[in-house]
Amino acid sequence: MKKLSYLLMIIGMLCASCSKEELTETGTVEIHFSVLEENHSEFAMALWEAVNAYRREKGLNELYLDDNAATSLAIQHSMHMRTDGRISHYGFVDRTRALKNAGAESVGENVAFGYQRASDVVVAWSNSPAHKIVLEGNYTHCGIGVVADDGGRQYMTQLFYR
Repeated sequence: MKKLSYLLMIIGMLCASCSKEELTETGTVEIHFSVLEENHSEFAMALWEAVNAYRREKGLNELYLDDNAATSLAIQHSMHMRTDGRISHYGFVDRTRALKNAGAESVGENVAFGYQRASDVVVAWSNSPAHKIVLEGNYTHCGIGVVADDGGRQYMTQLFYR
């Protein structure tokens, strides 16, 4: 019963945290490695380190950084959010499908906007029940995309997968 309650809670939070925009049910995601140039890699590395520090404090495994497919997908989504001028999980189904087609068993995603310090992002995620579930999830790898708008405000996407 406890597992069923936990599963229903996760499904509810995922539905509540996803945008209401139409998600495609079929298709593929193209990975363009040229987007790696868009990444604010210094902040992305700081975020990776802050997430791993948090996970260590909780007795969880550290995440390996996938600086290829998952990071490319995360950067593309951060670029999409920058273009829209708001954070969302639009296209998460497609990012999940792409990672699962590459062998991932499960995928999670956290997004953020406007933070100047990676540690503040982790604090915000850890204080949000839906984000905390992903942050503390049973994942082994992650990809991080951080892009800034013309005003220097950063859009962040972290994909988690096992």
